[in-house]
Amino acid sequence: MEKQKNNKLHRQLFVSLRHHVGDSFIEKQRLLIYIYVSIGGGVLLILNLIGLSGPMGKYYFIANSINLFFITFLLLAFLRKYINLENAIIGLMSVCQLFCISEMLFITFTLQNYAILIIGNMILLIGIIFLSTLSHLKPSIISIQTLISLIVYTICCFTLNDSIQTRTYGVLVITFILSGFLGYHLTRKLTSITQINNNLEQIQKEMISLFNIDKNHINHYIRQSHTQGLTEQQTNQYLKILLENQGTPRQKSIENHIAKWHEQTRIDYQNIKSFFPELSPSEQEITTLILKGYQLKEICSLTDKKESNVNCQRSNIRRKLQIPPEKKLRHALLQTITQKTIFHPQSS
Repeated sequence: MEKQKNNKLHRQLFVSLRHHVGDSFIEKQRLLIYIYVSIGGGVLLILNLIGLSGPMGKYYFIANSINLFFITFLLLAFLRKYINLENAIIGLMSVCQLFCISEMLFITFTLQNYAILIIGNMILLIGIIFLSTLSHLKPSIISIQTLISLIVYTICCFTLNDSIQTRTYGVLVITFILSGFLGYHLTRKLTSITQINNNLEQIQKEMISLFNIDKNHINHYIRQSHTQGLTEQQTNQYLKILLENQGTPRQKSIENHIAKWHEQTRIDYQNIKSFFPELSPSEQEITTLILKGYQLKEICSLTDKKESNVNCQRSNIRRKLQIPPEKKLRHALLQTITQKTIFHPQSS
């Protein structure tokens, strides 16, 4: 019963924020983590500010107020679609990590009697790495989180020279390194698997579209053949003629689709950066979508950008690659890739 309530709550959450996230499993998991951590962290900070939980004092009041402000700011920016979900999570995890690190340094240099709180903050930092891994953040982000946390913890331990810190230092460091190491490799694998899955889904859609024959039209003739009492052999012959003569235009259309699909699959989209190093990352993204055959409105939808912004970037691409206005942009890009592939083949 409890599980059904949770599933219903999650479905309502996905529906209410469907314009903010994609339909993939990763996006949905990120959304749940982001919403729960934001709300949970915000509630705990408010309880501390009104004096109902956690350590008290001027420092904690200021630090918790700043932390609550940034968590709220990120949430509002995400809901207003100023930032995407991935950047919102990166911001949230960074704010939480900075809060833990600043508290550890504050305790080390001012409140040495509360040294036990450093261990608590290290456990929270391990939790942040765990949540970053579940959120499928980039491996480089997890590496930076791990490195910064270990450096600060080492500084705190050697500065305090506390017996409890000394005894727990090795255990916590090993645990932290293992968490960071596993998180780094897991996110790398997940990124690779996600990319492969996306490529397979794209190929599947493209192959299906190649043979998008009107099934209702075919079924109509099959039903007619049965009502007219045709034998199985006669029906098969009838369908063969029908498919062959569904029209030369149909056959030509399929041939064109296959040619276009073959043209697109021979492009190594992973090496767009090496083909066009003079373009910015955003312009390289637009270039990839143009090469894949997406139209202006589709590109705007996929990149969440306005038409004026995309048109401006298209103009920048033309200018940087010296493509004249009268020449079709996609055709010119394909020619450039073909020339570079022939004269400067990519290393395998």
